[in-house]
Amino acid sequence: MSMLQLNDLLPQSEATPYWTFYGADYDEFPNNKEYVVFEYYCSIHACDCQHLVAEIMTTDAADAGQTKPLAIIDYKWGDPKTRCKPKLHKDSARTKTADNILDVYTQFIHTDEYVERIKNDYQRVKELANNPPRDDHPLPYINPTKKKGRNDPCACGSGKKYKKCCLMIES
Repeated sequence: MSMLQLNDLLPQSEATPYWTFYGADYDEFPNNKEYVVFEYYCSIHACDCQHLVAEIMTTDAADAGQTKPLAIIDYKWGDPKTRCKPKLHKDSARTKTADNILDVYTQFIHTDEYVERIKNDYQRVKELANNPPRDDHPLPYINPTKKKGRNDPCACGSGKKYKKCCLMIES
């Protein structure tokens, strides 16, 4: 399955903020931590799996360039059997923190606002993956469960290696 983030397909000027939550709002998490959720959607135009994979990291880890998520969540909102039952991805860490993150995520999926947003993002990924608004560089495939390396294609879609593109900007 080819999974992409919506922001991977948009020019930087149109990128949307990532969903975050704060440890101070939950007893199970350190008060001083902010968590960011990276959502990846199936980009195969003919597929209608209504599936996303979410990687969750702390913002300080993401800012430091660490690539190992605290939890990876599978969520299939289109299937009545799994609509309210996200689960840890097979490649996710199996820790108490991952279980707590899954619990927080499960609380959020029950809001109409969240479900409507992911449906819209899913449709936009399908459209943009097949008709990208960028120049003629092919879009990189980003595997949300694979460690991102310096020699991987940059997620911004420039066609350059990460080390020659956004890594230089982030440093």
